[in-house]
Amino acid sequence: MSDNTKSAAALQAADPHTIPVLVSASSLSLRKRFYKKEDGSVGKEDYCNAKHFSVFHRTASSIRELSAVLSDLEIVSNNGIIRGAINEGVAPKKVRRLKKNFADVPRYFICIDVDELACPDLYDPLTESAETIIDYIIDLLPPEFHDASYHYQFSSSFGTEGLTGNGTFGQTLKAHIWFMLDQPRTCEELHRWAQAANDAAGFKLVDVSLYNPVQMHYVSRPHFDELIDPVKERSGFVERENDVVAIVIPDRKPPAAAIASGQRLTSVETAPGFENKLERIGPGGFHNPIYRAMCSYFWTCGHNGTDPDPAWLKQRLQGHIREADKGGRETAYIERCLSDNFLDDQIGRVYEQFQEGFEAIQQPSMDVVPTYPDKTKTLPEARKAVMDFVEAFIWQTLPAYMEAEEQYMHLHEKWRTLKRDAEEKGLMFFAPEPMPPVHPFDVLAPDVGTGKTYATLAYISRYIIRKKYLLGEALGPVVMMVPTIELAEEMEREAIRQGIRNVGIMRGRLRDNSDGTSKKMCKDPERIKAVEGFAGNAREYACGNGAGDRSCRHFAECAYQRQKITLKQKDLIIMAHTYLYLPPPIKNLAPEFVVIDEDITKSAIPDENKDNPNRNERDVLFDFLLEHRPVPDGQNRDGAKETEFLMRCSRRLYEALASCPDGSLSRKALEQNKITVRDCRKAAYLESIRIEEPDNIFPKLDTKTLVRRAKKVKNLRPYYILASMWELLAAFLDSPDQTICATVRTVQIKDRKILRILKKRTINEAYQRPTLLLDATFNQEAFRTIFCNPNRYLSIEVEKPHQYVRQITDIDVAVNSFTELDKKGQRVPSPMAYNVISHVRKIARLYAGKGEGKYDVLVVLPSKVEKLFQPLPENVALAHYNNIRGKNIYEGVACLIIASRLQPPVYSIEEKAEAAKQSIIDRIMPNKFGQFYYPERTLALRLADGSGQPVPRQRYHWDPMADALLQGSMVAEIIQAIGRGRGVNRTGKNPLAVDIITNIAMPITVNETMTHHELLSNRYDYMVMNGAMLCSPADQTTAYPGLFETPKSAPKYWENMSKNTPHTTIEEYTIAKWGELILRGANVPITHKVEYRSHDKARGRAKTFLYNAQIISSPLDWLKAYVSSDAVLVSGPEKLPWEASDLPWSEKLALPSQISRETSHLLPMPDLDNIERTPRTKDQEMEFTLEDLGHWYGKSKTEIQALLKKHEGDEQAAATELLCRAVISAEPANRAEVYNKLPQEVQEKLNLNLLQKLPYVQDLPPVSIITGRPD
Repeated sequence: MSDNTKSAAALQAADPHTIPVLVSASSLSLRKRFYKKEDGSVGKEDYCNAKHFSVFHRTASSIRELSAVLSDLEIVSNNGIIRGAINEGVAPKKVRRLKKNFADVPRYFICIDVDELACPDLYDPLTESAETIIDYIIDLLPPEFHDASYHYQFSSSFGTEGLTGNGTFGQTLKAHIWFMLDQPRTCEELHRWAQAANDAAGFKLVDVSLYNPVQMHYVSRPHFDELIDPVKERSGFVERENDVVAIVIPDRKPPAAAIASGQRLTSVETAPGFENKLERIGPGGFHNPIYRAMCSYFWTCGHNGTDPDPAWLKQRLQGHIREADKGGRETAYIERCLSDNFLDDQIGRVYEQFQEGFEAIQQPSMDVVPTYPDKTKTLPEARKAVMDFVEAFIWQTLPAYMEAEEQYMHLHEKWRTLKRDAEEKGLMFFAPEPMPPVHPFDVLAPDVGTGKTYATLAYISRYIIRKKYLLGEALGPVVMMVPTIELAEEMEREAIRQGIRNVGIMRGRLRDNSDGTSKKMCKDPERIKAVEGFAGNAREYACGNGAGDRSCRHFAECAYQRQKITLKQKDLIIMAHTYLYLPPPIKNLAPEFVVIDEDITKSAIPDENKDNPNRNERDVLFDFLLEHRPVPDGQNRDGAKETEFLMRCSRRLYEALASCPDGSLSRKALEQNKITVRDCRKAAYLESIRIEEPDNIFPKLDTKTLVRRAKKVKNLRPYYILASMWELLAAFLDSPDQTICATVRTVQIKDRKILRILKKRTINEAYQRPTLLLDATFNQEAFRTIFCNPNRYLSIEVEKPHQYVRQITDIDVAVNSFTELDKKGQRVPSPMAYNVISHVRKIARLYAGKGEGKYDVLVVLPSKVEKLFQPLPENVALAHYNNIRGKNIYEGVACLIIASRLQPPVYSIEEKAEAAKQSIIDRIMPNKFGQFYYPERTLALRLADGSGQPVPRQRYHWDPMADALLQGSMVAEIIQAIGRGRGVNRTGKNPLAVDIITNIAMPITVNETMTHHELLSNRYDYMVMNGAMLCSPADQTTAYPGLFETPKSAPKYWENMSKNTPHTTIEEYTIAKWGELILRGANVPITHKVEYRSHDKARGRAKTFLYNAQIISSPLDWLKAYVSSDAVLVSGPEKLPWEASDLPWSEKLALPSQISRETSHLLPMPDLDNIERTPRTKDQEMEFTLEDLGHWYGKSKTEIQALLKKHEGDEQAAATELLCRAVISAEPANRAEVYNKLPQEVQEKLNLNLLQKLPYVQDLPPVSIITGRPD
C-alpha cells in the first residue's frame, strides 16, 4: 500500500455514514446521576471529567438506523458521540479528546441541542406527550425540519428542576433532536447554519458549541437512585413525511480586517474580534460568546507575542456580563456566569487548549500536514530511476518471460502427445493441461516531463538493433499504444531519431492519409460511414477482396489496405488505445511486447458516445425488449419454437425490471419471474444468431447504391447490446453473493426509459504480451480493478525549482461558473468568465515574447466553455482536458493557466465504477429535490516550505473505485495539463509560471496561495496594463470614470483593498505586486514614476504617477490631459526598482474613458504578431546539410521533400532518418563498410543521435550500432 493510500480504519472513520463513539477508558460515567442525600434532599452528580477514551464506530445510513444506534447507546453509562474522525496514525485506544487528534469531516447526522427554552403557558409537560413538546421546538426551527422524521432525547436535567429545588417541573425545555441530512456536512458548516438559525429566531435557539469535531454529544440516560424519573418518555423516534433534511448553509462572513491582512496587533483593545465577541454577550447568549471572547483574547496574545493576563480578561468579561441584556434569564444563571469559579475554570480550560497549540498560533500553517507530502527527487535521480526501470524491463523481465513461454510450449507439446497416445490406447488421461505464463504488466509512472517515453524508445532501439539486426533473431514487432493520432505521429518522429529502423502508424479508415494529400486512408469514406450507420462490419460490407460481389474496386490502391501489408514488416507499430480491445487489424499479428503510453482505464469502459450515437455500446430503449425478434430455422433448430422461448424470456425480464422502481435489477425480481442462468445463456446465443444482417449490401456495389441501401437497414447495435445483456445477467446469477445486478439497469432520460448495460472491455488475447505502461498520473486502484495488479510499479515526483505555482483557495471554479441564465433563460457568459478572460489577456501581454516557441501562454479548460474564450491573442494557445496528454508542442510556454476543472456527474462516475467492479457500489443518494452532490472533505495543499494549507469543499466518493475515477477526471487531468509546460526541464533563464484558478488539492507544490479576487484582475491592474497608474484615489476617479463611478468609489476601493494587504500606500502595493511578477519571468508593464501636484499651489504630500515610458514619452502631458490641466511635476522621472527592458509591445494607450470593468476583457491587444520570439535552443545535431546526404546516397529532391514533410520541416530529424536507413538497411555483411565510408564527424553524430541524443542518457556509455554492445 502506498503512503498516500489511507488505511481501512481511517476510511471508516471518515465515512459520512459513520457515527464515532467514545468510551471512557476507565469506565468513568458519562451520564448524570440523581440520588437521595441523607437529609432527604436530592443531589446531582454531573458527568465525570474523563480524559482518555477508546474510539469505536457505528454506522447509520438512514434516520431509522440512527435511532436504533442511539437507543442502544442510551443504556450504556460510559459512552458518547462526537463528530470528528480520528486522524491517521492516532491510536484508537486511550486517545484524548483534542482537536489535533480528530479531523472535521462531513457527517450525515445532525443533533440539535435546545437548552433553557422557555415553555409556553399553553403546554403542560406533565400531561402533554413528548411528541407534542418536541414538535413545538421543531416549529421554531427553519421550515425544512417541520416534516422530517427525527429521534428525540430530553436532556438529563430536563424535568429534574422539581427534584433538585432549582425550579418547577418543565419550566424550561431542554432536548436533543437528531435528524439525517440530505448530504454530509462538516462542523464548520453546521456552525454557520446554527448561527444563522439563531439570528433568524432572534434568540439563542440552537447551541452552536455542539458543532465542534471533539464536542461530546451525551446520549446516556440519567440514572435515578431510589428515585423515579419524572419524564415518562425521555427518548423515542417519530416518523414523518421526509427522512432527510436539506439545510441551507449561509456563506462565510469575511474575517476581521486586521486579522485578514496579517497585521500584528499591538494590544487587545485593537483586536476587533475580541471586542465584537464581548458585544455579543447577551444578544447572542452567554456561554458561547464568553467562550469565543476568551478564544479571541488568547489568539490575539499568541499573535502579538504578549503574555496573557487572565485577571484582566475575567474583569472585562464580568463587566460585560453585568451590563448585558439578560433576556429574561434567571438570576441564578447570570450569577453563575459571573462567578469566579465558572470564569476561572473556563479561562483555564481555554488557555490550556491554546497552550497546546501555541506553536501553531505563531505559525498557523505549520501544524497542517499536506495531504500529499513532499517526496520529490532531483531530476538526475528521477531520470536514472526511469532508465534503470526500463532497462530492467527490456533486459530482465522480457528474457525471463520468453524463457518461461518457451518452457510452457515444450511442456504443452509433451502434454498433447501424451494425451493423444492415451486416447489412441483407450486409456483415461487425468494430467492437467499446463498453464501458460502470466504476461508481466510493469507500470512506470514518473512525473510529467521526465522522459519516460523517450527512454523507452531508446531501449526499444537497442533491443531491436541487437536482437534482430546483429544477432539475426526472428522478432515480432513491438506494438506501442497511444491515445491520439497526433501523439502517434510525434512518437514516430522520436522513434526514428532514436534509430528504430521501420516505424509505422496504424491509421483508421477515416483518418487522414499519411502522404499529406488531405485525403482519407479509405479511398471512398462515404461507404464506411454508411456501413457504420447500421453498425455493420466495414470489412464485410465495404472493403472486401474476395471474388465476385465481395471485391471492392478500390482495394488494390487503398492506402488503408496497403498499410496493413507494410506494417507487417515494421519493427515498431504505433496504434490507438481502442485497438487494444479489438481483434488485430493486421493478420497474424504477434507482438514481441507491448508499450502503452498514457492512461487506458477510461477507454476500458464504454461511454454513451454522444458524438456518434450509432457507436453507442450500452443503451437501448426499454420497450425494445418486447419487439418481436424471430430466430431463423437452422440445423436441428426450430425457429418458431426458439423465437417463442426468446420472447418469453424477454417478457419476463421486462416485468422483472418494471418491478424495480429505482432501476436496479435485484436477484429476487429475476427469481420471481423465473429467469435462470441457463435461460440467460441460451437467450444470449439466440440473440447472436438471429441478428438479421443485410444480404443486399456488398463491397462491389457503387457508393450511391450502397449508401441508399444502408439507410434502409435496421441498426444492428441494439441487437448486439441485447446479446451482451443476457451474458451479463448469466454472470450475475452465477455470483450468489450479489443481490443487486450492477451491470443491467434501467434509467429514465426525460420522457424515455432506457435499458442500460454496464460492461468493461477486456484486452484482446493478441496483445496479452509483456507490457510496459507509461502514465504520469497512474491510478493504482482503478487499474487494479479494471485490469490487474502491476508486476512492478515505480512512481516518482520530481522537484521543480523553476516552476512557480499560484493557486486560489477560496472557491472551486467549476464549469457552470462561466455561464449564467439571462432574463430570457439563455446561457450567457458570467462575470466570472469575463474576469478569467481579462486575466488571460493580461497574462498574454505580461509574457509576450517570453515563450520559446509559437506560444507564450497556454490556457487549459473544459471543452464546454472553450468557445467563450475565443478569440484570444495570437500568442495564447487554448486547449481542453482529455485532449492534451503527451503533447510536447507547449513545452516552451512561459505561463500556463488552469481555468476551472472537470467534474463528471455522480451517476456517470458510479455507473463506470460498477462497470469496472461488475458489482454494485454504495451510491450517493439524492436530496429531496432529486439532485445528486458529491460529499465534501477538507484537504491540505502542499506549500513550498513543506507546510500545508487547508482547502475545504474537496469532492470525493466514498467508494474507492468511484473515487479513483473521479480523481482521475479532476486531479489527473490538471496534472497532465501542468505537465505540458515541462516544469521539470526549466531553468532560471526560462521559468514556468502556473496559475491555477480552482482550489483542488493536488500532489504538486504551490508557491503562493490567494483568493480569486487577488489572482484575477482588479481595477488597479487595468490601469497598470494601460501603462498609466495613478496612486491618488481622487485622481483615479477623474482619469478613469469607467472604473470609479463616484468621487467616493476610489477611496473606498483602496480602503477595502488595504484590509487584505500589509502595504500602506497604493504605490507600495503596486510596486510590490508587479515587481514580484519578474521572478515569474513576466514583462514589466510600468517602468518609471514621477511625483506631481494637481496645481502649483497645492499643499501636502506630492502624488505618484507610475507609467510606461515606452508609451508615454511625456508624463506631464498625460497628467494635464486626463487629471488636471494645471498639473505640475515635483520630481522625476525615476526608474522603478527593477531592470527596465524593452517591452514587447508598442501600441498606443487606450483612452482612460474606454476602460471599465465591463469592457476590460475587450480592451485592444498589442500587435503580438510582430514580437520577436526567442527560438528554442537545441544542440546542432549535424553540421552538414540534408542535400549533402541526399547526394551521398543518391536520393532525389522529391524523396528529400517527402522526408521533410514527414518531419514537419525538421531537417535534422530527416537527416537522422536518412543516415539510419542507409546504415541499417544494408546487408549485414556490408554494414560496417557502409558505416566506415561516412566522414568521421558523421559517424560520431550518428551514434549520438541513435542512442545518446537526450540529456538523460548522456551519462550512459555509447552503444555501437555495429556491435550492439557498449564501446
